[in-house]
Amino acid sequence: MTKAAERRNVSQPALSRAIKALETDRGGDLLRREPELGQRMLPMLRQCYETALAAKMMAASIALRASISTRTTLTYSSSTATPEPGLAV
Repeated sequence: MTKAAERRNVSQPALSRAIKALETDRGGDLLRREPELGQRMLPMLRQCYETALAAKMMAASIALRASISTRTTLTYSSSTATPEPGLAV
């Protein structure tokens, strides 16, 4: 709580009171006050973050390839002579 208060330029007691007021208003805890829990979860959360970044990069790559493929590949319908975007024949 102290570090969070420092980052927000408020005193730690003021931040604690504000959080407690929100918890009372919402009818439950907003934070789990277990410092060890964060340390135990950190490696798993880092792995989740790295996996999400990899998935985002993969999706961007697929979208880019699909965009390039759509722009550069034309097919011709047997019933018309008008080029249509799609798979090459």
